[in-house]
Amino acid sequence: MNLPEFLSDISAIRYAPSHNLMWAGCANGLYAIDANTKKIVTNVANKDFGDFNITCLYPDTKGGIWAGTKQGLVHFNPTNKEFKKYTQANGLSNDYVVGIQPEGDSCLWLSTNKGLSRFSIATEQFINFYKDDGLPDNEFNRASSFRASDGRLYFGGLKGITVFDPKAVMKNYKHRQVAGKLLLHSVSMTDDKRDSILTNFFFPDEPKLDIFYQNKTITLDFGLLDFQNQGTTQYSYLLDGHNDAWSNPSPNNTVTFSSLPSGEYTFRVKALNHKGQWVPDELAVRLVVHPPFWATWWAYLLYALALAGVAYAIFSFLKKRWELNTQLENEHREALRLNGLQGCGTFLQNLPSHFRVFTECNQQVVGFQLFTLGKLSSRMNLQIGRPHHFT
Repeated sequence: MNLPEFLSDISAIRYAPSHNLMWAGCANGLYAIDANTKKIVTNVANKDFGDFNITCLYPDTKGGIWAGTKQGLVHFNPTNKEFKKYTQANGLSNDYVVGIQPEGDSCLWLSTNKGLSRFSIATEQFINFYKDDGLPDNEFNRASSFRASDGRLYFGGLKGITVFDPKAVMKNYKHRQVAGKLLLHSVSMTDDKRDSILTNFFFPDEPKLDIFYQNKTITLDFGLLDFQNQGTTQYSYLLDGHNDAWSNPSPNNTVTFSSLPSGEYTFRVKALNHKGQWVPDELAVRLVVHPPFWATWWAYLLYALALAGVAYAIFSFLKKRWELNTQLENEHREALRLNGLQGCGTFLQNLPSHFRVFTECNQQVVGFQLFTLGKLSSRMNLQIGRPHHFT
């Protein structure tokens, strides 16, 4: 097929049979050319594309185009002219992508300058493979990839060709993920009541531990199920609800807590494998620290009822005392009133005798006065009867 002359310095080219288009990545942009008319139907200038330095292309069945670049994986949608970029920050093994091959319509396999990546189009997640996983080398060559009719993929690298069946690789990967599961091995608690240590080795998939006030100290032992690389795993943990900071990674896989306040916590552990990567699986253990019986809600309810009873008793005592004092005062006033009435009655009973004495006294006075007047009258009559001589 003869391409237009203005297309120069082609770095990648790929045919899309579903749309009969030829996609070409050039120094001056990305182009889609109709295979029949040889006319450009899509033209994305390099300045619009972001100057990504295209190294390889893969057109999907939906009409989009995936471009491997020196700055990551890029998807372009010709319908709405939108770009989306994926880099190491999104989980890609390395930003320098040199090859793209499909695993059906759901995933892409990407060869890079440092490892091989499997990209899920639906979830936009990467799974990476390196030399430690069985690759001849981590660095691959440009324009050196192929997908056979049986689905096997071929990628050329500095130390030969890597050939594999994606289904077999993913089956083995899932088995390794199960083998690389973080497990809670044992839990030991002190029992102050019995002066002993209780240890449990069997736990459900979502462990939950009930801790009581006599369990002053609890020790958790955990580990990554990785038989091939034992001793190289490091762990980091935190106790949600008590400490929000992850501990520094270390080979220590035992943690002890003492005298935790009552409440609910989640003990979380993550593992750093021998490759220096965080294992996707995370251990989560729920801890429920029960308060002592004297600090439970029903104990506080009893305390409140007892306090209310005491308050009521004091109130009743004071009320009765006030009522008694009031009654005594009323009785005292009544007694005084009755004493006053009795005195008045005695006075009234003696009143006739007082009047009799008074009458007798008056009669004597009147009699004396009449006697005096009689004598005075006799004298006056005597004087009147005598003759008076005037000179």
